[in-house]
Amino acid sequence: MQIEAAAGVVLDTDRGLLGRVLANLVSNAVKYTPQGRVSLQAVALPNGGLQLVVADTGVGMTRESQQAAFTAFVRVGTAEQQQQQTGLGIGLSVVERACALMGMDLAIESSPGQGSRFLLTVPPALVQAGGRQVPDLADAAHLEAPFPPARVLLVEDDDAIRQASVDLWRQWGLDARAVADEEQAQTLLSDAAWDPELLVCGYQLARGQNGLDCMAALRERLQRPLLPAILLTGDLTLEAERIEAVRPTLVAYKPLGPTELRALLMPLLHQGRGHD
Repeated sequence: MQIEAAAGVVLDTDRGLLGRVLANLVSNAVKYTPQGRVSLQAVALPNGGLQLVVADTGVGMTRESQQAAFTAFVRVGTAEQQQQQTGLGIGLSVVERACALMGMDLAIESSPGQGSRFLLTVPPALVQAGGRQVPDLADAAHLEAPFPPARVLLVEDDDAIRQASVDLWRQWGLDARAVADEEQAQTLLSDAAWDPELLVCGYQLARGQNGLDCMAALRERLQRPLLPAILLTGDLTLEAERIEAVRPTLVAYKPLGPTELRALLMPLLHQGRGHD
């Protein structure tokens, strides 16, 4: 695996989502390169944009396979190669959709037996040269401003994440509480004179539950259809239609560090207080 990067460049985009896109492309390249080399390059473009290139020396694709590569549930390669692969074949379809959400273009260059190149083009508007920090996630005002004494409810089935999140949010001065699933959330809202001003839900919850359904149920119970909410997920296959059905909901892709989370929470908490 070879990695080459353009120095002093910062992208104004969703770090977690871009990371998962690149991880998916690299994983795909490794899968179809039984022998040879896989590389990841970041190349500055003359127009001020950037091109991220995942290249391999693997089996390559025909023109027909390239056209079908971004169709869900379609695998590329020969019949023998397809039989050797596992999974549903949704990876590249999801990657293309994620790139579109970030305002980036994705293209393929490939020939049978000659390997493949996946070209992710970042427009100049999303590129900041000279190593300047992206204001969205590293603005000193977001990092230093105190939180309002707001009530935040976390629904997350991972014990360690749940406890660590609550501990951190309480250090930030928030009145944070956490439960493992919708049933516990409903019990909390029944037993306590405590209504959240912000919901934060993991997408995959225990017993087949999901964060979107949990948000909808809690908003209905609280009779607050516009209650601000954040959905935490690492699932790029999440359909936009499902998210749209429970707007307003901000979707944040894992991994999400404290800096990014703080920058997300601050405006939503002020928004929630403005609707009280």
